[in-house]
Amino acid sequence: ITAMEQSSDGVLCVGFCHGCLAYLDPQAWAQGSARFVRFAHNPADPFSLSDNGVWAIRADKHGFIWVGTNAGLNRLDLATGKFTRFSEKNGLPNSSITCIEKDDSGALWLSTNNGLARLDPATSQFRTYDVSHGLQSNEFNSGACLRSRNGELYFGGVHGFNAFQPEIIRDNPTPPPVVL
Repeated sequence: ITAMEQSSDGVLCVGFCHGCLAYLDPQAWAQGSARFVRFAHNPADPFSLSDNGVWAIRADKHGFIWVGTNAGLNRLDLATGKFTRFSEKNGLPNSSITCIEKDDSGALWLSTNNGLARLDPATSQFRTYDVSHGLQSNEFNSGACLRSRNGELYFGGVHGFNAFQPEIIRDNPTPPPVVL
């Protein structure tokens, strides 16, 4: 087992490094039987899990389960059992997702093997951060993330860790003019 998460409605999700994603059916649990529903990668199904190597799981306030794998980010809709996949084609800096945290605004912060990414779930837009933005390294370790009580995010990498308040980070939509 590489990752575990419990959603606000009590669904327990479990990820495995060489297997799949599974969740404990809360109705079955309430009736006295522990039944796991299993999701695995199926190359013939574009709505299946993108890869069976699951490294990170995070539930959001909208009832989606976000799953980080070796082949990108996946959003699971438990009502349909279908996944939406996100990869480098969608703006991820790298498809190996090592950890996922939420900030107070509902954005997801993802550590990868090539920097951090911020995902706005409402727009599906990514913003990438790397060593040029002050990261200790572009490579992060699996499971090494934390959201503190005051909302500060921590991500552990190969040369230490980064800590920041997500609401302080602002993008500059107008780059300064270049003057020589």
